[in-house]
Amino acid sequence: MNTIIPESKISLRNLNKSFGNKIILNNINLTIQKGESIAIIGESGTGKSVLLKCIIGLVQPDSGSLSIDGKEISMMTHKERTMLNSRFGVLFQGGALFDSLTIWENISFGLLQEKKLNKKNAKEKAIQIMSEVELDASVSNSYPSELSGGMQKRVALARAIATEPEILVFDEPTTGLDPITSNVINDLIIKSVRVLGATAISVSHDISSVKKIADSVAMLHEGRFVWQGSADKIEKSQNDYVTNFINGVSNNQSLPSSRP
Repeated sequence: MNTIIPESKISLRNLNKSFGNKIILNNINLTIQKGESIAIIGESGTGKSVLLKCIIGLVQPDSGSLSIDGKEISMMTHKERTMLNSRFGVLFQGGALFDSLTIWENISFGLLQEKKLNKKNAKEKAIQIMSEVELDASVSNSYPSELSGGMQKRVALARAIATEPEILVFDEPTTGLDPITSNVINDLIIKSVRVLGATAISVSHDISSVKKIADSVAMLHEGRFVWQGSADKIEKSQNDYVTNFINGVSNNQSLPSSRP
């Protein structure tokens, strides 16, 4: 019987990034399969956000390979990179909504920028997506400042999925939310990823969220991955860094020996 090999969506090989003398990413290797939902965890300042920015094209790696669907990013033309960017949907930390735009304008921003829809149809599409993230159409003409933090997160999620992207990126999607609202956002993320059939990358400090929304987990420490495994095994990993992270203990120590 033939063995089915999972299809790689994103591949990082020996990726490095520094700012001045400070090494942020140190020889990173990671493979994310098509349709996989992976969470990247680690203490603040370990390189998680820089890694995300490299993947979505906001930061250029110094060296190494970063490929999507087998195509090397560094070899792409500006036009090819722009087309690739349209295949991403991003929920930024804090939401990053446009204060001067209404809720429906925020949600349909990508659709309008890419001129896929006119304003009338874009608003109709935005209201449809609002229902998918459990937002009432009555707030479509409101502004972000008029909504609660949880509702703003839903708007940010709606904007991320509006263009029906192949790759979804979630940067601290539940930060600042109460446990009940966090759970709602987690459920909506799971639903959105499933409906779109998207590959998902999440950065989160919330272990309960990680275990719920992710298939696999990779932990960064001082710019290196020190543990990778399935989300349901994270609490039984016996890795010192993972254990300390889960228990809220600082990892200010040298790298331990390799442990599963």
